[in-house]
Amino acid sequence: GKIAEYIGNKAGIGGFTPLQLEQLSKGKNISLKTKIGANLRQLTGECDQKSFETQMQLLYLLFTDFNCSSEFYDSLLNKYKDEYLNKKDPVFQFAQEVLLTNSKGCGHLKSLTDKELERITQVDVENVYKRCFSSPEEFTVFFVGDFSIEEAEEYVVKYLASIPIKKE
Repeated sequence: GKIAEYIGNKAGIGGFTPLQLEQLSKGKNISLKTKIGANLRQLTGECDQKSFETQMQLLYLLFTDFNCSSEFYDSLLNKYKDEYLNKKDPVFQFAQEVLLTNSKGCGHLKSLTDKELERITQVDVENVYKRCFSSPEEFTVFFVGDFSIEEAEEYVVKYLASIPIKKE
């Protein structure tokens, strides 16, 4: 879960690489992040009024077309190892133990060892991510901001309601 969340927040969607997404978003105030926890799957986003439709398009792509090349996956996995496995800090270690205790040992919240990371494949990570973010019908969506209800309804129908429901 942690790796899927980490890579999911840094990978591409809709055939776009992260760099291409960044370039397409230039001049727009857009943010879209995922979170995978023991008892939740969460999407959070922010945008300004003029970028609302673009934000909804990105949300559509997140549910329908997650992509991560092998090279990008490998570089992200190495970065993940550097950021998370090398945390020998006692405060970090204590926080991890508290998290595991509070979540009753939930597997996708525990820090992984080098050996465990070596067994995880790109396909495994993509499958977790896609299983968690495959259908918006499993989410409760809240919109807060300066837009009309009609505009929000139009985009919800156009971009969320049109996402195919995936059966397991």
